[in-house]
Amino acid sequence: MKKIFAFSFLLLFVSISVKAQSELRLGVKGGVNFANVGGDFTNNTRGVFGYHLGGLVEVPIVTKLTFQPEVLFSAQGSEHNTMATDGPRIITNLNYVNLPLMAKYYLIDNFSVMGGPQLGYLVSAKNEITSSGFIGSSTTQENDLKDEISNFDFGLGIGAEYRLDLGIFVQLRYVIGVSNVNEKEGVVLGYHRTSNDVKSTNNVLQISAGYSF
Repeated sequence: MKKIFAFSFLLLFVSISVKAQSELRLGVKGGVNFANVGGDFTNNTRGVFGYHLGGLVEVPIVTKLTFQPEVLFSAQGSEHNTMATDGPRIITNLNYVNLPLMAKYYLIDNFSVMGGPQLGYLVSAKNEITSSGFIGSSTTQENDLKDEISNFDFGLGIGAEYRLDLGIFVQLRYVIGVSNVNEKEGVVLGYHRTSNDVKSTNNVLQISAGYSF
């Protein structure tokens, strides 16, 4: 896993080093995530808002086709409500350093579509369990899930971008999770135990704005 990330960073820095030899673009971006965790035993989960922030390099390949690796910090997760009306509310916070490796094709000068794999490394994983008490009171307990969530995440991203001549751009991207979020067999997001094999995946809708030159 570490070798994959080392190779990705090396690829990013090699791309930067050829700036003088091509019309390469460097940029920064940030925006809003609407994230959820789907899969087994996640019927009662719903999405949560987060954010992403980082940098990118856009490398021309052939006419209208470019390669865009990115390094992003991304706040993701989900919210889970139990079936009982007075059951606990569980918010799972999963923070990643993601490496999207996007191929971009320009349909027209300023509008492009993109797609490619995304590698993710887990930075932190916690959940907040809020339980109802007497007379409207509530208590919140925070748990560290680092040992129960996989350190590595893999997904596939698709999206589109519109770029102004001034270098400002807006993006819409959806990342579909492929790898299992759960590290321990039979444990779903740290709160549901089962004897069955289970798989949960990260799914994230991103709306971004940025600047490249």
